[in-house]
Amino acid sequence: MTITAQPTVELFRIVTTTEVILVVRNWVTGKSIASPNEDVPYAIVDAVRLVPGEAASVTFVDVDHADQPISFKGGIVKSIDRHPFLGV
Repeated sequence: MTITAQPTVELFRIVTTTEVILVVRNWVTGKSIASPNEDVPYAIVDAVRLVPGEAASVTFVDVDHADQPISFKGGIVKSIDRHPFLGV
């Protein structure tokens, strides 16, 4: 029997028709951060919808303004690459 450990943190690299979105998910805390493009800083995420063939949608949390939601609509999702990190 093979036992596979649940990764602690995972990086998702989502390629759309207009940008590359990076999402980091911490499975211990249940929290995520994301960057709407590879050269943009990460921010706290409230919701992510990334479905191949559909427009990417990320709702960020604006911590400087009473946690107000900031919606981001991206291009059509072409691919989603998952990179788990099990830690050491």
